[in-house]
Amino acid sequence: MLSRARYLATGAAAGALATSVLSELRERAPLGKTALPLVRLCGQVETPSGTPSISGLSLSRAEPALSAAFRMRSPAVVLEINSPGGSPAQSALLHARLQQLKKEYPETKLLCYCTEVCASGGYYIASACDEIHVLPSSIIGSIGVVSPSLGLVELLKNWGIEDRTLTAGSSKTGDSPLRPRDAKEVQKKTRLLEELHDDFKAKVTAARGARLKHAEAAAYARKAGDYKSWSERREALFDGSVFAGKKAVEFGLADGLYDDLVVSLKERFGPDIRICELKTRQGFFERLQALQVSMAATQVASYASAARAELARQLQ
Repeated sequence: MLSRARYLATGAAAGALATSVLSELRERAPLGKTALPLVRLCGQVETPSGTPSISGLSLSRAEPALSAAFRMRSPAVVLEINSPGGSPAQSALLHARLQQLKKEYPETKLLCYCTEVCASGGYYIASACDEIHVLPSSIIGSIGVVSPSLGLVELLKNWGIEDRTLTAGSSKTGDSPLRPRDAKEVQKKTRLLEELHDDFKAKVTAARGARLKHAEAAAYARKAGDYKSWSERREALFDGSVFAGKKAVEFGLADGLYDDLVVSLKERFGPDIRICELKTRQGFFERLQALQVSMAATQVASYASAARAELARQLQ
């Protein structure tokens, strides 16, 4: 009951924030100009309850801005994505929320503009968009799943350290780096990764379908010595490879190239559009960083004022 109450309270707070942001944007938008909402989704996709980074990305942080953007009922909602990926769950949640908003506002196009990188979970999110546009230098793709691991058994032995972990459940420790590799646990872990990968592939295929050019990607891979089997050629774009912007468009991972976001939008929607950025919620470290920058700017301004006063006094 408590969890449900918290859920409802969180939803109400997000709705109130989205309504407030929307009202402010409507007041600012000049009459006669079309307002296009812009939401920037940047940083590693991470679980909000984890240790917060300077610019992490999660559903709870992006949701108010996304909802407010669609409520503007503009011709399009623009997402600027710069993310290398991260949490599969948060990527899936963001993808699902974008799909839901598209159903609620079918008259609004969802456009994605990628900057430096849109890979792995970042591309998972982007695939929910109606169109994906990239810079020639953008890094796109990485449709795969990875679980880094190191074996520390010999290192611990050399240092006289013994693993004394106790478990109830034969697979509780899984593929532990503190123990010799267990073929059974490796197989289980591999199956887990494959399940996550299958979900990723299904979402991208459902979103982009016939636009994906697997055969062309397989031929491109052969030039680098990556000779794929017949079954692998059918899913060549899903092997975890990344591509520069132009190749991403050629292989159907993206729909077009752009050089400047504002210019591209004005060419499409007219020169009189107004781009309104809706900012995602800041985490603690972001607020702290902003406070530090503000304090530093105030200090510099104070020094400059004192220097000007001293210079004026000496010139008298």
